[in-house]
Amino acid sequence: MGVRYQDKIEAPCKEYFLAGTQQSPITTIKSDDISVALRYPTAGMLVGLDPDISPERQRLRFAADGLTSGSWRLNGKLL
Repeated sequence: MGVRYQDKIEAPCKEYFLAGTQQSPITTIKSDDISVALRYPTAGMLVGLDPDISPERQRLRFAADGLTSGSWRLNGKLL
C-alpha cells in the first residue's frame, strides 16, 4: 500500500501495514483551522492572594487546549 499526502508535500511511498491499520491520505491543516482556547483561568475570573498563606507558597494554574508547545506570559513577563 502506498502512503499519500493530500497536498503532495511529499512523494508517495510504498509501506506495508497489518490489515486494518493502513493510513488514509495524510492531510495537513492550516494554522487558522487550529482551535486554541484558554481553559484556565476562565474569562472574567478574579484572583487574589490569600492573606493566611505566604505569597511564595501561592500558585495559579494556567491551562490551554489546542497547543502542543508554547510559553506563558503575564504582564509581559515570561512565566
